[in-house]
Amino acid sequence: MPYDLRLKNRWVADRSPNAPFRNRRRPSRGHAKPAKPQTERRALFIVCAILFAVYVLVLLRLVLLKQPVSMLGSMLARWRPEDIGRHVNLIPFVTIRQFVVAQQNGYLNDDIIFQNLAGNLLAFVPWGFGLPVLSARLRRWIRALLVSAAFILGIELIQMVTGFGIFDVDDILLNLAGAAAGFALWRMTRAIQNRRGCV
Repeated sequence: MPYDLRLKNRWVADRSPNAPFRNRRRPSRGHAKPAKPQTERRALFIVCAILFAVYVLVLLRLVLLKQPVSMLGSMLARWRPEDIGRHVNLIPFVTIRQFVVAQQNGYLNDDIIFQNLAGNLLAFVPWGFGLPVLSARLRRWIRALLVSAAFILGIELIQMVTGFGIFDVDDILLNLAGAAAGFALWRMTRAIQNRRGCV
């Protein structure tokens, strides 16, 4: 059977550099790196979500229920609507200044100062770190701080209404500073991972 040169010319034309993309051979993917299994990421996300939920429960227990559980019944029995808003501080840095002055004059121990000042700040560092880990939408400063401020304000309002605490603007500032510190710590950790190529 004679060899048809037209078939040869067609074969060369279909594989020329100027041929359409659909006529070219696809490059071999034998050396492509396998993608990371999604199951590992999901398992890690579930673990982080559980730890964050436990942290939030412990945080609410420490912030809202500072008194012994046995006293909660008597406190609720004495609660009256007119008590709402009786213990409120809306002037920034007044409470902080009072604690510092009392400590300098020897009226308060260092443990009380640490619990009320440094404790309010450090308690929300995990909150600020956990938000961007669990939600990609909260990986910007403004969104993370707005969500943190709403959560902290809700806690202070519950304290004011129930009488389990005092609505103090200084507590809001310290808690928000702790959340900002936690978010900054996440940003630093993320930057280190990106430099090492562990995205």
